[in-house]
Amino acid sequence: MAKKKSPLTTLEDLPDSIKSLKGFDDLVIERDGENETAHIKGVTDQTEYPGGTWKVWMILPTDNTLWLEHLDPLIVLAGLGGAAFEVEKKLVEIARFCKSEGKTWTQIGEALGMSKQAAWERFSGED
Repeated sequence: MAKKKSPLTTLEDLPDSIKSLKGFDDLVIERDGENETAHIKGVTDQTEYPGGTWKVWMILPTDNTLWLEHLDPLIVLAGLGGAAFEVEKKLVEIARFCKSEGKTWTQIGEALGMSKQAAWERFSGED
């Protein structure tokens, strides 16, 4: 089995070829300790788009013992699993959309911190 490459952890880690694309300069990147949020200028968590708005939002303390008094860790695990599933579905959707817009597997892999082969295997839908 191929060793997984570490994913990019922040938008600032993106290669210059991605940072130079249309819209990157319109991102507002905010960092609070280890946490990073990013949104397009003028867009808030209250923004609704015609046809629907996709959102993922989860707030947990970094110290897992802080919520133990109120919440069983299996509930948190289930919630994270569900969120990860939804994020994975959106990754597949957007990767395929990028491909339909003429982006290469090299570019898609670069945006995600993986090889073009890994990107193709994960997102192409082909065997």
